Amino acid sequence: MKKSLIPAAVLALVAAPLLSVVPAHAGSDKVTICHATSAANGHWNQIEVAKDATAGGHANHLDAADIIPAYNWVDKGVRYYFDGQNTDKLDILAAGCMAPAEQVVAAPNKPVYVPASCARPEEPFGRVVIPKDLGAGVAGASSALSPDNAKFSVTYALAAPTEERVYSWPAGVTGNWEFTAVPITQDPLYVIDSKTGKGQCELSNTGAVMTALPYAVGATGVGTLIFAASKIRRRKEVK
Repeated sequence: MKKSLIPAAVLALVAAPLLSVVPAHAGSDKVTICHATSAANGHWNQIEVAKDATAGGHANHLDAADIIPAYNWVDKGVRYYFDGQNTDKLDILAAGCMAPAEQVVAAPNKPVYVPASCARPEEPFGRVVIPKDLGAGVAGASSALSPDNAKFSVTYALAAPTEERVYSWPAGVTGNWEFTAVPITQDPLYVIDSKTGKGQCELSNTGAVMTALPYAVGATGVGTLIFAASKIRRRKEVK
C-alpha cells in the first residue's frame, strides 16, 4: 500500500503548482515584476529579477509593495513555486507597471457676460469676463465675438492628462459657453433723435451727452441740440 501512495504524493506535489500557479517567463530564470518606488503614490518601475530572488525579500531589493506574478521554476531537479505578491494589481503589471490614471471631474468656473453700457463706450457690444481662477482641471480659456456682433463664445480647455490624473467635464458641461451680445443701442440711456435717427449716450447722473462713441451724433448733432436749446430759451424770454 505504501508503494501505491508514494507516486500519488509525488504527483500531487508536482501538479499542485502547475494547477494553481500561472508560470511567468517559462523557461527563463528571470521574472518581470513591478518594483515599488513610491507605493503610497502608486509608482512602480518595471524590472526583471531572478526567480529565486523572491524568496529573499528585502535582502534581494524587493519590497512588500512590489507586484509579483505567481510562477514556478526548477533548480537541480527540484521544482519551486512562488504564489505571487499583490496579485490583485496584476493589471498594473500588464500595463507596464503604470497605475491606471485617476478619472477626475473638472470644476470649471463659468464666465460672465456684462452687457453694453453708456458708461463703457469702448465696449459697444458688452464683454465677457473670464474668471482668473478657471477652476480645477481647466488649463486655459479664450473668447471671441462673432463677425455679426451677435454672439460671444467662450472655450475652456481641459488640463492635459498625466500618468496620475485624467480630467473630464461634468455631466452637461462641454467647456463651451455662448452669450447673446446686447448692443449699446439697446441700453436704456441710449437716446435716439426721432427726426434724424441718430443717437448718443446720455449720462444719467448729469444729463451730459457723450459724443465720443461709435454711435454718437458728432459735432453737427451737438450743434443742433445747442441751437434747439437756445431757441427754447428765447421763447421763454419773449413770453
